Amino acid sequence: MEPKKAIYVSEFASASIVGMTLAEAQPILRFLFEHSTQPEFTYRHSCQPGDLMIWDNRCAIHLALDDYDHGYARRLYRTTILGTPTGRLVDEKDLVT
Repeated sequence: MEPKKAIYVSEFASASIVGMTLAEAQPILRFLFEHSTQPEFTYRHSCQPGDLMIWDNRCAIHLALDDYDHGYARRLYRTTILGTPTGRLVDEKDLVT
């Protein structure tokens, strides 16, 4: 399986494009920012006690809004997987039991 091509861009982390002037890069970045945050590409979760949310930062732009009930304790854990990307999905036979 050939890896999918992707552009990793975030309004909070992307300020320019290598090899372009700021004037050249700004319209492209603005288009990408606006395109990626259209309602049809977003998911809004309303947290409830016992919820577990997992996302892949390579494929999602995470934005936590401070609009939840502060009466509940929240535990936040970040996990980072290290290793060489294989460009393929893991087959069940590859899993160690």
